[in-house]
Amino acid sequence: MDNNQKSVVLLMKSAITGEKYDLPEGVQFQELEELLISQNTYMMGCIGAMNCGYDGESPELETVMNSYFLEEWNSVRQMQAVEQLSGIFNQNGIDHMPVKGCLMKALYPKPELRPMGDADILIRVADYPRIKEIMLQLGYREGVESDHEYNWYGPDLHVELHKRLVPSYHHDYFRYFGDGWSKANTCREHCWSMTPEDSFIYDFAHFAKHFRAGGVGIRYATDLWVHLRSYPNMDRDYIRQEFEKLELAEFYDNMLSLINAWFEDGPSNQNVEFITDFMFNCSLWGSENKDAADAVKAAQENDLNIKQGKQLLLKHKLFPSRQNMDQGYPGWKKLPLPVAWVCRWFHILFVNGDKIQKQADKTKNLTDETIRQRWEQMEAIGLKFSK
Repeated sequence: MDNNQKSVVLLMKSAITGEKYDLPEGVQFQELEELLISQNTYMMGCIGAMNCGYDGESPELETVMNSYFLEEWNSVRQMQAVEQLSGIFNQNGIDHMPVKGCLMKALYPKPELRPMGDADILIRVADYPRIKEIMLQLGYREGVESDHEYNWYGPDLHVELHKRLVPSYHHDYFRYFGDGWSKANTCREHCWSMTPEDSFIYDFAHFAKHFRAGGVGIRYATDLWVHLRSYPNMDRDYIRQEFEKLELAEFYDNMLSLINAWFEDGPSNQNVEFITDFMFNCSLWGSENKDAADAVKAAQENDLNIKQGKQLLLKHKLFPSRQNMDQGYPGWKKLPLPVAWVCRWFHILFVNGDKIQKQADKTKNLTDETIRQRWEQMEAIGLKFSK
């Protein structure tokens, strides 16, 4: 890790442990601020900075302090909205299971340290007509339906009501989780939960899904560390056994090494350094050569070579599936697919002409060597796509 990376990790660690750490000499907080904001970890950075000796009223902390106070209020409103939804679902006999951020926030020393872009709640698809009525009555606005979720937008909360825990097009992880209800373990009224072990497995698989599909930011490493700290007596043998089924055991080992190096003063290695640089160079949701990742996915899932994978990816971009068309252009659902494709081409040409140039530039940069490098990098750390 370079000094800026070390400093950001120490600030996040301080925010969780409450301890003071000495940052490397010569580090400028302005540079750290840019990293903290791009990674959406500025709340941990803010608290960590004050723990490590920065004056909370100093001008250099003004931006992150203001953002912290906004996030603190936003976090309260979000969780109140989640509790309201859960209460109403209980009253109406609707099974539901909050996952991901809804649960992770409670594991942090302060919930605002862990921002939540949306609330993920697993539901039973058969209950959706009743749920839709409830959401409309509460003033939520219905968004676009995706492969695995219904999107709803309220004044305080974006809710993703999951039909399934993992998108069906991530075939390997979907095979393991199914719709997700097999992992529901305990129930209070109609609110279900997973065991700490299964919750960790799901969060890790979600992290791996984003990592291999285009990249993911550093906050997810903190999530994993916080979960491990919160449940020190988890059944690690069971967790490893399940990761073997998911073909994630090697990546799990590499992430444990990274967590040990980042937060426990453990040794580093080549894979830890690669993953560190990779995550720091991504935004929170990743942007690290997504087209190359998509080409690798197309090749590995279809037993193709690199060139064939690239060709299949470009074909999918030119002729999207019915599902992708319906998601991107919901107003055209009744159009036959070939007609919808033609409409899409004209729409891009005359409404989003700049999109053509951007896509052309991406395609030009998508060389066989770029795809090969991505393939080899992911395999080296234990990530791949399976049929």
